Amino acid sequence: MHVISALSSDVYEVEFQEGSASMWDVFPDWNAHDRFGIVIYEPLAAIGATHLIQLACMCFYDIKPI
Repeated sequence: MHVISALSSDVYEVEFQEGSASMWDVFPDWNAHDRFGIVIYEPLAAIGATHLIQLACMCFYDIKPI
């Protein structure tokens, strides 16, 4: 099973600047050529970073599905 079969952008609830938003508010103008990287400085920051990585994956597959 591919990740695109298991996840959908509909399963994400996004809050941005204390309000309801979409993944396109977090990653505006995302396209299939964009890449994403994270630098973590705090010990538990990886927990929140995983959600950003999953959201970036959904942006990619919404733009360029299999």
